[in-house]
Amino acid sequence: MGVKLKLLNEDTIYEHIFERYSLLQKNSQSVNQDLGIESRINGYLELSFEPTDKKSACKDSFSFEVSQSLSSLNSSRDNNNSTTGYVVWSTTPFFLKWLLYSKSGEQFQKGASIACEDDPLKQFCDVEPIFSACESNHDDQPFRQIVELGSGVAGILGIALGNYVDKYVYTDQKALLARLEHNVAHNIDELRLRSLETLTLHVESCRRTPQKLQLDMLSLDWENFDPNPAKLHSLLLPARRAHVTIISMDVVYNEYLIEPYLRTLKGLLHAYRSKKHTVSALLGIQLRDQDVIETFLECAVRDFELNVHVIVDKMIEATRFDLFYVTLRD
Repeated sequence: MGVKLKLLNEDTIYEHIFERYSLLQKNSQSVNQDLGIESRINGYLELSFEPTDKKSACKDSFSFEVSQSLSSLNSSRDNNNSTTGYVVWSTTPFFLKWLLYSKSGEQFQKGASIACEDDPLKQFCDVEPIFSACESNHDDQPFRQIVELGSGVAGILGIALGNYVDKYVYTDQKALLARLEHNVAHNIDELRLRSLETLTLHVESCRRTPQKLQLDMLSLDWENFDPNPAKLHSLLLPARRAHVTIISMDVVYNEYLIEPYLRTLKGLLHAYRSKKHTVSALLGIQLRDQDVIETFLECAVRDFELNVHVIVDKMIEATRFDLFYVTLRD
């Protein structure tokens, strides 16, 4: 079975949640039952990524050394007690492997018409390519940009995926950005396919290629985000007409964050559309508290009126993760 998209509504949300948590229980012997922190004992992590199949569209391998702060994670003083971004969560490495190396991820890299279930208006969803064409720095080629909401300190997505897009913007709370910048600087040699340009990072790369990546970071607090398109920060703007992909990994873990996050997400989706860009979002969630996941999906579909598609894929179903493809309603 190839990848499919399943559009959620107020009824099928509960059906999907029941099926996923039933599958987790069935696979409890093979699926990790922890909260999803990559390591609770090491301040420095080594994370490697490589194709697992000779047929993988992406042949590139990556190796990162990431500094995380376990003391800040457990602190009641750091960052107003909002500390989860100081460590690496398992959703991020899983998503990167899935997107780069799986047959399903390839459909999102290159764009595809993907079969869509439970959508009364269409049988297929046309998914825009996340990755750029080979000559994408030319003005007549499509421009591809990724904005990461809640990037945390690791920085691995921006470097790995930055090899294949024209612009990548990390966003998170201000207190996390110094360690994020440290990790980006330490691992910048893994940006091998593009020359680095940046306005905000004190990072240098010796790579000189015709392809360029604009890599930046921005302090963005969801509770203070202004969704007015006219006030969109200049760092978030593409250089020309673009497809923008908004990525968020494991940012849904308590009810307090749901409304600010969805308000920010929808605000960005509207802002890019109003500026004549095409835009979509990919969200990764570790399935922990069932009530929190249920509340999040209810709020996204009912209150914020977003199109939320579950990505139906065998590789995902064998894990404790869910991936969602989110767009504005027409």
